[in-house]
Amino acid sequence: MPASKFVAAVFLAVVFVGAPSSFGAAALTYRVAAGRTTSGTVGFSAKTATGTHDAPSMSFTDARTRTRVGCTVGRVHGSVTLGRTHTARIGTVTALSASRCTAFDGYVTLTPKGHGTWNLVGISRTAHGVTALSLRGVTVTVSSAACSFTVSGTTDGSYSNSTRRLTVKTRAGSGHSLRASRVSGCGGVIDNGDVIALVGTFGVSTHKGALKIS
Repeated sequence: MPASKFVAAVFLAVVFVGAPSSFGAAALTYRVAAGRTTSGTVGFSAKTATGTHDAPSMSFTDARTRTRVGCTVGRVHGSVTLGRTHTARIGTVTALSASRCTAFDGYVTLTPKGHGTWNLVGISRTAHGVTALSLRGVTVTVSSAACSFTVSGTTDGSYSNSTRRLTVKTRAGSGHSLRASRVSGCGGVIDNGDVIALVGTFGVSTHKGALKIS
């Protein structure tokens, strides 16, 4: 190959193969507002509707045995950064708690507690007011005298501007999962490594007004 053609070929390879992301898909970012406020950081609280023993509003279910820890009320707290995000991260969850959580037909009462900081990360553009999310870095201990375990990993969710609800539920095909570890007791119905589904729908509020993601 003549030298001039070789140089041209190398140049094209650098431009089209080694080029930065400007030649690829644009980075995923969002605009986040709370009421009319569009800058700074705002805390949020979120709470499920009140469920029952038979129809809990938040639950942890073992995929292998279908054993369920059901809670009548679930709560999460966190914060979001308002304005234009620089990355797909929209906010964080810093606490999870619940009330009246039972398993084994109500014979065992358990206490879930969230630990650490979880990241709320957008995974696609907002469509029809709904933003698909992943919740990363989830860690929850679920404890009682008879059965205790830790749930950790990444799960999925979504936020709807119109209903102001954060829904937490694993999305089929996402590749995300929460798994049990540090199992103590539980009679074999929950084992280390079991996939645990965390499900709940939380009404979100801030002191600045309705949260909107676009």
